[in-house]
Amino acid sequence: EVVFDIGIQGPPCYYASVHNGGLENIAKHYPEGTIMLVTRNATKWFNSLERWNDMHHMLNFWGNRSICGFDGSLEGKGMEHWTDLYHSSDSKREYWIEFYEAHTQKIREFALAHLSLTYLEVELEHEKVAEQLERFTGVKQTCFKHCLPGQMSVSINCQNPRSP
Repeated sequence: EVVFDIGIQGPPCYYASVHNGGLENIAKHYPEGTIMLVTRNATKWFNSLERWNDMHHMLNFWGNRSICGFDGSLEGKGMEHWTDLYHSSDSKREYWIEFYEAHTQKIREFALAHLSLTYLEVELEHEKVAEQLERFTGVKQTCFKHCLPGQMSVSINCQNPRSP
């Protein structure tokens, strides 16, 4: 089974790696699971999100209090860090870059605290990212492409060789 943290778009939205209890539930229900974190330069990530449009500007979507609440309005136990980060940032740009870096560190620390999980981290812009993904997942290198999310980014002939 595979769990993707692409989020449940709201309102309210939910991201297992951000919202309280999400990662813990993955470890509880999939103790032998694999967490794969694809990272990139935080500034490039922010710039990419600024350019990406799909009905809503992604950063505005995430920052909208009534949809996702990553605008500092996240409430509940474990959410204080994100709210404090938002309120201490000098600009939206700074906040989102710090959000990305803090989120990445949160995933790493979670993996270190849950050693029954397999942790795989690859850098999106590394010249051998496709080779690394094939080696660790079995998905052919040719399936890895730089593209925007959506149907056009799925290659019909690229299947995991471990799939039935």
